[in-house]
Amino acid sequence: NLPATSGASQPAKKIPSLPGSARALLGDIFSLGQDEVGKWEPPPPHLMPKRDELLRWSTTLEKLLEPAPSGHIGGLVRIMANSMAMRSGQTQEMASRNDGWLLACGILPADLWTEGCTELLKTKTFMPSPGELMAIVGRKFGERRRMLERAQLLLGADPKAGKPKSFEPE
Repeated sequence: NLPATSGASQPAKKIPSLPGSARALLGDIFSLGQDEVGKWEPPPPHLMPKRDELLRWSTTLEKLLEPAPSGHIGGLVRIMANSMAMRSGQTQEMASRNDGWLLACGILPADLWTEGCTELLKTKTFMPSPGELMAIVGRKFGERRRMLERAQLLLGADPKAGKPKSFEPE
């Protein structure tokens, strides 16, 4: 795996984990052979977790959705640029390349950046585009956002009042 930070002297940030019970209750529903996410329904009252547990899940999901620091993103883009061949026309300066990656994928959390870039380094020969990173981790990121919305809905948030804090650009 790639380093969790861009500097060797900085400790890696601990990635919070969500318990399996939260994933089972809040996760996306898929039908066999279908790519589309099924309709999620809240659990019946007798299966509803306690409020403090839902609050912990919601807090964990918010942490799992925090965007990666720009230094982490720049470090990963630099690793890919130094490790892969450039396609014709891929000769931009590193600063402008980082700006493009930040614009396209800046909302992704550090663990998904690392996961996606590791996969790209394993499977690609030429420097990929931000869209290729989103193709690898976009579904997982989207599910995290939907899980947070569902947790907040179970906590009594008004779905018409707007989306929960999910670090989306405005």
